[in-house]
Amino acid sequence: MYSPRPHGSIEPLVVSIQETWKKCRGKGDNFKKDLPEEVMSYLYIKIKQTLEAAIEGEPEHLENLVSGIKDFLEDEKKQHQIDDCIRWLILFKAMDCAPEVGEEAVVREAAEESIDSEKDANILITRIIIEIAPDLAFDNPYRPSKKALPWKPENIKRRCKYPNVHEKHKATNLKSTPFHRAASNGNGKAVKHMIYRGSLFPPAGSDKPVQHESLLQVLRLPDPDPHSEKTALWLAAGAEAEAPGALKALLKYDAIGITVPSDGTFENALRRGSTNIVNAFLQSEGLGKLIIKSEHIIEGINTLSKAGSDARENQANIVNTLVSCATTGEVINDHVIDRIIQLDLKEVWEKKSPEITLDTSRLLHAAVQHQNAGFVEMFLRDYPNSITEKKDNHYPLWHNNQISTASEDGDGKSTKWSKKDEIRNMIVTATIRHKKIDKMQDLLQIFEDSDLSELCFDLSRFSSEAYPVSDFVRSLIAHQDYAGLLSYEHTIRYAEFPALDLKADEKETFGDSVHIEHTEIFEALNWLNQKKNVKEIIELIVPDRLVNPHDEVGIGRHVKDFKVEVLNWRYLDMSISIFDDEETRKRIRKLHLYSSGKRAAISHWLSEEGVVSLPNELMTKEHCRTNVGFIRAKFDEKSKEINEGRKRENREGLRVRVNPQPWNPTHETVADLEEIAERAVPKLSRFIKSYHKHVHDIVNPDTFRPTKVAIIDNGILTISPRAKGPQSVLHRSGGPEDGSRSGDELRISNDARESKSLWSRIKGGRSFVDDNFRVSPWLFASDPHGTQMANLICAIDPCCELYVAKVAETRSGITPERVAKAVRWAISEHVDIISMSFAIFETIDDCLLNACAEAANAGIVMLCSAHDEGFNVKEAWPASYGDTLTIAACDRFGELLRPTTQVIEYALRAKEVAAGVVPFLKSDDLISGSSVATAIAAGLSSLILSCDRLAHPEKTYTGRKDREKVIRHHLDGMKMLERGSYILLEKFANIGQKIKDGRDIEAVQVLKSFF
Repeated sequence: MYSPRPHGSIEPLVVSIQETWKKCRGKGDNFKKDLPEEVMSYLYIKIKQTLEAAIEGEPEHLENLVSGIKDFLEDEKKQHQIDDCIRWLILFKAMDCAPEVGEEAVVREAAEESIDSEKDANILITRIIIEIAPDLAFDNPYRPSKKALPWKPENIKRRCKYPNVHEKHKATNLKSTPFHRAASNGNGKAVKHMIYRGSLFPPAGSDKPVQHESLLQVLRLPDPDPHSEKTALWLAAGAEAEAPGALKALLKYDAIGITVPSDGTFENALRRGSTNIVNAFLQSEGLGKLIIKSEHIIEGINTLSKAGSDARENQANIVNTLVSCATTGEVINDHVIDRIIQLDLKEVWEKKSPEITLDTSRLLHAAVQHQNAGFVEMFLRDYPNSITEKKDNHYPLWHNNQISTASEDGDGKSTKWSKKDEIRNMIVTATIRHKKIDKMQDLLQIFEDSDLSELCFDLSRFSSEAYPVSDFVRSLIAHQDYAGLLSYEHTIRYAEFPALDLKADEKETFGDSVHIEHTEIFEALNWLNQKKNVKEIIELIVPDRLVNPHDEVGIGRHVKDFKVEVLNWRYLDMSISIFDDEETRKRIRKLHLYSSGKRAAISHWLSEEGVVSLPNELMTKEHCRTNVGFIRAKFDEKSKEINEGRKRENREGLRVRVNPQPWNPTHETVADLEEIAERAVPKLSRFIKSYHKHVHDIVNPDTFRPTKVAIIDNGILTISPRAKGPQSVLHRSGGPEDGSRSGDELRISNDARESKSLWSRIKGGRSFVDDNFRVSPWLFASDPHGTQMANLICAIDPCCELYVAKVAETRSGITPERVAKAVRWAISEHVDIISMSFAIFETIDDCLLNACAEAANAGIVMLCSAHDEGFNVKEAWPASYGDTLTIAACDRFGELLRPTTQVIEYALRAKEVAAGVVPFLKSDDLISGSSVATAIAAGLSSLILSCDRLAHPEKTYTGRKDREKVIRHHLDGMKMLERGSYILLEKFANIGQKIKDGRDIEAVQVLKSFF
């Protein structure tokens, strides 16, 4: 540190210190009993005052004074009787004062600090003593360390020449070490010099400095004070607010060695919300990556969640800092993410490094689990593919649907449900809008097992010889029978309409003197918006008329209102200026334009302003060929120009395709269920009326559970035709309307509809018919088969609840995979009966077999149609499965309509049965076949179960065969004795005999007698 100098003028000062020491110790070897107090009260004070006077008055003599004091305290000639105990007491007392300097005192290295520049007398005392004996800083003669220090093998007490002093002062309060004392007072400069001198001092028996690891062990020793027992690091952190230097000095020496393994200092700072301490750790070289652990972030977050308003800002800063310094997904792990989402700490999440690699597959799941709509919105925006990630084999939407209700708020509203609905709508909308989920089967897979409304509005398959498209559209939007079943998501994937001028008698021609304004598409779109709450349509497809199409400005308005992204409105020479706002123009990512060949229109499409050009003639083939090349060239030229700008803006490029094509590529009502019952099953219909009245008038709807029947077929269509006028209603009787009554007044009452309409029985539906980009809605059938089967089932049990599963567009194309999905959907709806009026002849794998087995295990009764192929086919599915009941058609004499080798369990008369015509579809009123017999058997089975429930309100069907046993018992009782499988419907509850005897058919009596 320094070399001895001639004492000169400082000699009297040193002598004065020596005299003070003599007074403190007493005469001879008989030290005063209160020697420790004497040393600290007088000798220390004398030394300190002497140094302070020199610092203030004679700084040029300071170095010589320090040298003289060192010679006195070192006492090499043993003339002053000073040993390590006396030196320790002085050092300890010097550490009893708070430093006058802050953390800047630890910036310079200890070796670089000269004596004459020092302004703190306590630091000079510290430097004098630790140069003589560095180990004194880390020991305590009154409470020796349990671990031997590396410099000297013996504790200070054992080296003491006057141990009787220690014996006399056992109750002393000198319990700490100078090092721990300095740390607790935040004396960074003292700590710095102690560590520096300790690192240079060779251990006993060596001439080399102490090993680094040995010194670290000393620095990490706990305070011997039993009231503390904390490390110097902990104590320094406690002094951080008032004196931050000690913590900086410790971390500067070796942050990792001092801190790892942890003594709890950093964790304590997290709990206390000590921003300075946390930052000191994080800013230490190499330490941040080691101490930033997931448990530390969790600790910080937990403290933040409990912090009051005064402490919240500091604690938030700590958590933000921890998260921003995290570099791996192991730190920002699932537990951390859960807590961030649970406490809605968006600002914390946004602090994470953009370079950190996270497992994003579960982020959306976590946000859904915690019902945090803000994070759901953020993750859908930042990680759009997360909606396709599964957790526990289910998509996020499914998990959201499983969230149970929460307690109500002060207004009686369930806050959890409102969040659940908000999250559901966000996920559904994002899924529907997802650009990479372009195939409908992928979309339906995500939505499988989720309670969803319709995802599309597809009328494209409409085909009717009797009615124009406009009548069908207006009839649909005026349809009131149980309109709640016809529900749509707020965002639908697409809306597609049929060609409006496909039929020859619908085509209008150029040159007609009368301009006809058509609005049916606008009416349908307004109905979707106002009645069905559809807010967005991603893709809109309208094959409009060539002549007198819809209003062009109106098209633009609806595109804007529905936020359409893909527009394919077949309108010749459409003006781009109809999209009159920048937002709409930016939103449209795919636009189909139809050209008549007018170059003015093409130039408008390619111009900045654009002009409107109306068609006045059809293009000839030659004209088309000539213009296609011109159109392609112009669009290629313009698209290249546009894409150069989009590339600079990092936007998706414009793709243009030019394809020549021709413009058009190549009175009934909804069936009355009561009437169908009277015609199809005339004798049984008398009981059905009484049974229906009994359920409607007497039975408590809260205790009676109707039979649930799933019909797997090709969908349904049950819409009453409506004339061109928006308020006129077509009546099946064909009678004229009373012009004085409005359309609303002409509607039949709810009670009347309930007894007659198929809509009154439908409780849900799902379509499993899809191609890559389209899904065929279950309630817009293009073939009458499914609707007529549903008519028969609901006519026989007008109180049943019907669930419609569409597995084909027509009567062919039914695949085992679709049927298996439909069966599992029916299981999820907890149905009692599944009716399958079809037969699959192809060899199939186990998918359908397993689905039917699952349904049977759930106690569901499956009625399946036998094939009608005679001896040409041996087996057909699913009727050949052992878990199903095979139904065949016969005539009124019990003879099968088509003899077969297939095992038949029940045969019913199903020749020319009245099933009702289906409006808008080509259909016959009378139909035949095993599919008809199956529908009748399904309706009859439903009626049997309903009666059984009415007769035994407390009864439950929990066993695998419980329902089947009840049905078989009654069906077997209706067999003809001579024919093992032929069912006579009039034998139901012996109704035929009662009718023959002229007795009334009372449902109550039948329930008592036969159930």
